[in-house]
Amino acid sequence: MAKCCACQRKGFYQYGTFFVLLLILFASYLVFTCPYNQICDWAHYICWTTLICGIGLSVLMCSVGMAYSKVATLTMTDLNSKMTISTQRWGWIAKAFPMASRYMFTVTGVLALLGFAVAGTVCPSAKEILQGMKEKNYNVTCTGREHNPRMDFGIIFVLWLILAIIGCCSATDTTALPFLHSPMPAVGKDAKGSCAACCERVTSCCHPR
Repeated sequence: MAKCCACQRKGFYQYGTFFVLLLILFASYLVFTCPYNQICDWAHYICWTTLICGIGLSVLMCSVGMAYSKVATLTMTDLNSKMTISTQRWGWIAKAFPMASRYMFTVTGVLALLGFAVAGTVCPSAKEILQGMKEKNYNVTCTGREHNPRMDFGIIFVLWLILAIIGCCSATDTTALPFLHSPMPAVGKDAKGSCAACCERVTSCCHPR
């Protein structure tokens, strides 16, 4: 079962970016075309924040995917004393951006789950919203459809969940990437409870290292 689900680390960043873009497009639709600012303030703010974090996550993941493709084609000749600035830049991205991607991935997931929870507990139901529009309580329109908080924020959470599933399949890839080995000292006892260590432990199963 694990072998069937196995996916290369680079695949997470390349294929996962597609689902992040879908998340961005749908969040943009909710923010600009089907706003919740009058119906449910919390949902509107969470949607805005999710959109911003999604854009940041897509930039990071796309950059890492491109950097891995560049690094995979390097030869020893490319790493001589006359190494180009472009090679150094892609190497730095391939080393530094995966950790930033993990943090942004975690924040986006928390926001997606929070938005889904708010939609189900704080926001009015789709029926109540429709009734409020008929009574002119809300001066908003939703192009082509009606507001449905649970479904809208459920879609955002499902898109992030699909990304997490792809991450689970690629997190098992322990193949060392060429020229990217960076020896790390053992984690001290005082660092085990740090924010970075906790984030790494929580997301180690759904985001490649």
